[in-house]
Amino acid sequence: MTMLTIILMVTIGIVAARTGNGPKELQLMKELSERVKHLETRERMNVEENVRKEKIYNNRLEDMEAELAELKKTIEEKDKQILDVRRRRDDRWLRQADNETPIAFTAALGNHFQHAGVNQTFRFENVITNVGGFYDKITGVFKAPFAGIYVFSTTVVGMNEIHAHAALFKNDQQLNIMYVGSRVGNADTSSATIALELQTGDDISVRAIQNDGTAFYGDGHNLFTGFLLQQTYGTSPTTIGK
Repeated sequence: MTMLTIILMVTIGIVAARTGNGPKELQLMKELSERVKHLETRERMNVEENVRKEKIYNNRLEDMEAELAELKKTIEEKDKQILDVRRRRDDRWLRQADNETPIAFTAALGNHFQHAGVNQTFRFENVITNVGGFYDKITGVFKAPFAGIYVFSTTVVGMNEIHAHAALFKNDQQLNIMYVGSRVGNADTSSATIALELQTGDDISVRAIQNDGTAFYGDGHNLFTGFLLQQTYGTSPTTIGK
């Protein structure tokens, strides 16, 4: 009940006490009474409207709190997933750092390589680098100690007035062709770089692929290089020669 309603009701009581129950007085009291009822009705409607609005507000607040809780839960789950991915990545990198053997070699041809037969292997006998020891200067062959991605590069320099071909071989599979051809008084050079996915025990070598007039300079002109780019996990950890 509002203050105005209370004042009107008190006024009705005062009027009734002072004027009695004449027709005019009764009419006035009736009007005041109707006014009080009208005010009470409007006040009740206002209260009901306020209750309705408060209920809507509370429902919206509850919905927002539920959405916020769900969002918080989703963020926590995503954070856990990110942490798990980082942990697995870090564990993989740590395992790789702990378990992976560094492999790299570079060797040069010391003696001239002349009159080579078909598929005869270059023996790069002057070893410059041989980290891991998996390049064999006696045979000129690199043997992959375990599965992984490797990179190999070779440069061949033919002697004067020579037309010759060489190639990189994976086991007995020819991978490319390097051609050298020169005129009188000139030498020629050719090079190649290749990335290979190897399995444990695969051989990589450089070979001559013709037997007529093949001749390559020694004295460090011809080079053979290889290194491990990344070991492939999920295969047997057995290392050749270890």
